[in-house]
Amino acid sequence: MTHQILIVDDDLEFNALIGDVFSQADDSVETTADAESALILLREESYDLVVTDYRMPGANGLELVEKIRSEDLELPIIMVSGFLENGVIRELIRLGIGGVFTKPLNIFSLLKKAEELIKREEVREAGLGETLSVGFGASVGYPFQAYPCRDQVTRDFARRLHDFRNFSKCLLLIAESGTDVRTICGDLISAGDRCRQVVFCPAKTLTPELTTEILSGDDAKDYDGVTFVFEQTAELSLEQQEHIASLARRKTETEGVPRRFIFILDRHLDDYYDEGVISEEFYLFLGTSELKAPKMADLQEDLPVIAEAILTREFPGKELQGAALAFLQRHQWVGGMAGFFHAIQTSALVSRENRISSELLQRANAGSLEMVSASSDNEEAGPHFSPLESHLRRRRADYLEAFEGLVENPQLSPVETTA
Repeated sequence: MTHQILIVDDDLEFNALIGDVFSQADDSVETTADAESALILLREESYDLVVTDYRMPGANGLELVEKIRSEDLELPIIMVSGFLENGVIRELIRLGIGGVFTKPLNIFSLLKKAEELIKREEVREAGLGETLSVGFGASVGYPFQAYPCRDQVTRDFARRLHDFRNFSKCLLLIAESGTDVRTICGDLISAGDRCRQVVFCPAKTLTPELTTEILSGDDAKDYDGVTFVFEQTAELSLEQQEHIASLARRKTETEGVPRRFIFILDRHLDDYYDEGVISEEFYLFLGTSELKAPKMADLQEDLPVIAEAILTREFPGKELQGAALAFLQRHQWVGGMAGFFHAIQTSALVSRENRISSELLQRANAGSLEMVSASSDNEEAGPHFSPLESHLRRRRADYLEAFEGLVENPQLSPVETTA
């Protein structure tokens, strides 16, 4: 099906290039060099997508988007620019813009995003109930906090997670290292109406006495049962695996209390079974329902929002430059999600400025920021930390969370002491 595309850019060569790209995809293309002409065309013709530059003579791209939104709330729009300030990007997100691309442009990514936006609008117009998220907590049909859901992959995951919300016995979550599995579990359980007491059980603390105490507690009754979450499933001993299976069969003194289990692995279940880490009985028990969390490579559009959430939560006042936000979407992070979190946190710690540059992120990802001296001529350079202090600063959020868990649930987080 041919779609009507309007391209707005005062760079005539760039205009022609993008026009040829869409034309080769069998789309009908109209081009113009300024916002005023674009608005006239939009009032005269019906378009399926607008691709606009930011810096143009007269009104800029943001002003064009604002004017379009005042007249058409749903028209898909993509912004292309060499540089965008943080405030502009946030305003574009607020206005529901479908994608932001920086020059030099990845043509294939642009075409993919354009196709996705047009298809999404066609679904909406057909009245098929497509619900989209534009940020953390926005609607995908139910409250969802694990991902911003700007990528189609994460929207699909949110909906599939919702489908599992009232699973009865066992759910296996496959998530690569560094994934925020606790928030994912929280989204899953808050969406359902059973077993709403959540207990994260470290493998080293799991005993029959502990599970009996949990299932006998008032919370288990008040919340209609317990959901046990095992973040270190691969570390469970064979005896612990057998105990969990007996809990599932309710062959315990607390058999009347509803209970279910979420097991988390970073690789396919078959890998652990082949390695002898998981017994055959437990393998069959785990294999009933499986859910795969999005991989790092699937989160290009979500990453800038995730990064800003990290900074807002852990480093108030720090923010990423526009170029750094764009850098997040196209870079491969050493160590996956864990490496991504590390780079954001380390950059914020060592930056003397409130605004974090893409160069600083690159050095953080390469592991070189700890080598930066306070006397460096580089204005981005921050204080020099020893390896131990750098590690403690990076992990301070984890330590605070562990301390809070120790205070609130001492039975789940025993502290070993030596004389």
